[in-house]
Amino acid sequence: HEVLAAYHRDLRRGATQPKEQLLQAHLHAQLEKLRLLAPPPSQSIDQSECADLWQDLRFYLNLEAEATARTPVALEVPFGMEPDPLEPLSQLEPVILGEVPLSGRIDRIDRLPDGYAVVDYKTGKSLRVTRTTLYDRGRLLQHGLYALVAEQLLGKVVQSSYYFVRQGAEQA
Repeated sequence: HEVLAAYHRDLRRGATQPKEQLLQAHLHAQLEKLRLLAPPPSQSIDQSECADLWQDLRFYLNLEAEATARTPVALEVPFGMEPDPLEPLSQLEPVILGEVPLSGRIDRIDRLPDGYAVVDYKTGKSLRVTRTTLYDRGRLLQHGLYALVAEQLLGKVVQSSYYFVRQGAEQA
């Protein structure tokens, strides 16, 4: 999540280097931070996992290249949590839906031609989401709730979805 947020923030600020290089630089920076916290057990494991992560991020770049009508406008937006100075929509106060206060972090909000889209990144292979189990009897509410939150923050939300960022993952 941190890699994708940093990448899109750089794009939002007008970064001019090729997207692949920019994303790779953010991946390497994040991996260096992680290596300081928890050194890899071996160089070969480190290299293998880094290669897998880069493969997933290249897949992500291909997804993004196909999504020409989307413009990310908010990234990792906390609400009811410590505000993020990099995200103007973030807020300390929870969002109230009905009488229920909600706190969380929206991975991404995109501008579409007719409104906004809420994107929840998923790094697993699948969630078993189908048209008949969209909310899975109340176990898959996050994307729907975050759409309601985003409407309070920005306006009309016309789409809310899970965005699988791994090659071979089922798209929802």
